[in-house]
Amino acid sequence: MPSPARWPNGASSAPSCWSPATAAPCSATPPAALALVGQGRLALDAPITDWLPDFRPPGPDGAPAAITVRQLLTRTAGLGYRFLESDGQGPLARAGVSDGLDASGITLAQNLRRLAGVPLLFALGTAWSYSLATDVLGGVIEAAAGAPLPQAVARLVTGPLGLRDTAFHALDAARLAVPYVNDAPGPHRLAEGETVSPYEELVGVRYSPSRALDPAAFPSGSHGMVGSAGDVLRLLEALRAGGAPLLPTALVDEMGRNQTGAWGRPTRRAPASAWAFRCCATRPPPARPNRPAPGARAAPTATAGSWTVPGRSPWSR
Repeated sequence: MPSPARWPNGASSAPSCWSPATAAPCSATPPAALALVGQGRLALDAPITDWLPDFRPPGPDGAPAAITVRQLLTRTAGLGYRFLESDGQGPLARAGVSDGLDASGITLAQNLRRLAGVPLLFALGTAWSYSLATDVLGGVIEAAAGAPLPQAVARLVTGPLGLRDTAFHALDAARLAVPYVNDAPGPHRLAEGETVSPYEELVGVRYSPSRALDPAAFPSGSHGMVGSAGDVLRLLEALRAGGAPLLPTALVDEMGRNQTGAWGRPTRRAPASAWAFRCCATRPPPARPNRPAPGARAAPTATAGSWTVPGRSPWSR
């Protein structure tokens, strides 16, 4: 998968460099939603049809599903990703759904309408799936905040924390990291419209590197932001310290709590894992060498994971 961390000469990106925040732990969308919960403008267990009345995808039984905000945050809403389909004729591909990484030319509302017509992968709250749930959450935030997602996130998260480098498109192309793709004999620069798959059996992601510079591209809550390492640290430190000025401590604690019980989907890096809000929370058995300790939190992506240590994580104080 593309990585912005290295250049052809082997030098690392500078901390001030803007990187596309594709599924990054610094994604500001979940904290924005929780800020609205703290303000009483969203409710975790309310159906999202309270804010998106037409988003009722058919469940496995064919009946319209009433997804909750909590199920979006925990990725237990039965949604999927187009790039995780096995071929180019999967349900999401046929519906024209965008994963938020390509130059689709559609709006967020149009993408959500397309997604709402695709049957869920499983009954609500019965399994976990990496998915476009955070993009749907972005639509909920827009409706609850009464503002486009970029403005809502600026008002609720990036503004209060002074995250000047985090936004839905880069203002300075010179600071934007260049993405590369692992290849033989060496990595190559990611091309516009290039498709890259994390695993051979998947159709993969169609990428548009120029999307990060396009203010007209729809704001993808999962993949549509750019940000610097300093901004990531500032957000995580705010959560570690208790949530102020974004969230009450009770919501920060809820953010890191095991939300999926014993059936949380294990990952290769977290064989005994459960899922919290937009992150993975490990559970026993005790950690082994090169494995996270119980209670550690992570933000795994399709090909990578970032671990924090119990007692030092954003949710352990």
